[in-house]
Amino acid sequence: MVKAMKYWIRIDGTSGNGPFTKEELISKYGGRLNRHTPCAKVGEDVWAELSDYFPDWQNDIFSSLDAAQGAPAPSQLPTSDFPAFLCRRYSDAYTGAHTVVLVGKIIKGTAIVLFILMLIAGFAIASGANGLVAGIGFAFACLTGIPTYVLGILVAAQGQTTLATLDTAVNSSRHLNDDDVARVLAKRFNL
Repeated sequence: MVKAMKYWIRIDGTSGNGPFTKEELISKYGGRLNRHTPCAKVGEDVWAELSDYFPDWQNDIFSSLDAAQGAPAPSQLPTSDFPAFLCRRYSDAYTGAHTVVLVGKIIKGTAIVLFILMLIAGFAIASGANGLVAGIGFAFACLTGIPTYVLGILVAAQGQTTLATLDTAVNSSRHLNDDDVARVLAKRFNL
């Protein structure tokens, strides 16, 4: 009868748990194991990652552990439609970023209109009175229009920052070829 190999593992910073056979490791710590769990063979003082001792686990054990932890198994990951999925995702993100920039422009336009209307109203009210009323109207127009305009600048700048981040992500994505990048950037500049 062949004696099963046993292993020590370190979970949650412990000095070492075990020794366990492969089956005992799975049954006792299955949900807490991952490829990087420190592991050592009984009789050896060398600690390595669990995946170094069990390269044959790559497809069966680690896949089942990933599935148990909610991650899709490698066979369930999209392959051929993954670039198309990323293109749609980036296109949607560009649409959102452009919307934020547009909202910032609308806020700035509203601030200018508010400033002009309040200025006209202040001077209209002051036409029969002294210059103090006109000064108060001008100050009130400035106190309302300028902060609103600055808010519009900040909102538009946030949208531009998002656009710049997306440009970097699209251009550096290793999952997209040049045609995919061109298709996504066409969406970015056509909005």
